[in-house]
Amino acid sequence: MEIPFRISIFEEYCRAEEATAQQILEQVKQKRNSVIGLATGRTMRGVYRFLIDEEKKEPGLFKDVTFVQLDEIILKTVGEGIFSKELRELFIERLEGGYEAFLSINVFVEDMVKEAAEYLKKVLNAGGIDLQLLGIGVNGHIGYNEPGSERQSSCRVASLAPTTIERDGLPIGSMGITLGVEDILNSKKIVLIATGNSKASAVRQALKSTPSVESPASFLVNHKCISIILDNQAASML
Repeated sequence: MEIPFRISIFEEYCRAEEATAQQILEQVKQKRNSVIGLATGRTMRGVYRFLIDEEKKEPGLFKDVTFVQLDEIILKTVGEGIFSKELRELFIERLEGGYEAFLSINVFVEDMVKEAAEYLKKVLNAGGIDLQLLGIGVNGHIGYNEPGSERQSSCRVASLAPTTIERDGLPIGSMGITLGVEDILNSKKIVLIATGNSKASAVRQALKSTPSVESPASFLVNHKCISIILDNQAASML
């Protein structure tokens, strides 16, 4: 099957991370008050390191930007959401020139279903997402939209797949809150990065098969403005 959009493939994973960061920098320079959707994970750490280094050269680069959290684990045994804490410590609070806002998911409320609806409302009230940064799970999930997630799914409480729970070392039966597939597709631009051999099969299924709930990432291929950034290992099965 011919791939209907351009993919950037880099020999080294660090070059893929840099290229991803450049996409975010270009977005912010085009629109200073952009709403940027952030993701977590090992691959994202290199992206955020590059952005921090660039912001040191131009303090205040992100001062008008609103950052938005993609998903969160529901664990009430810690003092702050795990992903929101990671985003603050690894990226947001290391910006010397500051930022406009960080919309984070609150997992310390009684009604998590209500929190999901209210969180999406906050994102929409901010103007909607201009650029959403994404990774891809080994089972094709985006955010916590695990296999079985519908194209029309919206922000919600979601059960985590056993493979996700195992890879992340989470308690059995763990749940999360995630922007839905439709919410992600409503972003004006999407940048997806995948690196490493472990992602090769998921990348192939997402990009070279008919979009279906079996691989939520496969719904991305019809987005009007999406960039796919891979290293050689993640692209090895294309």
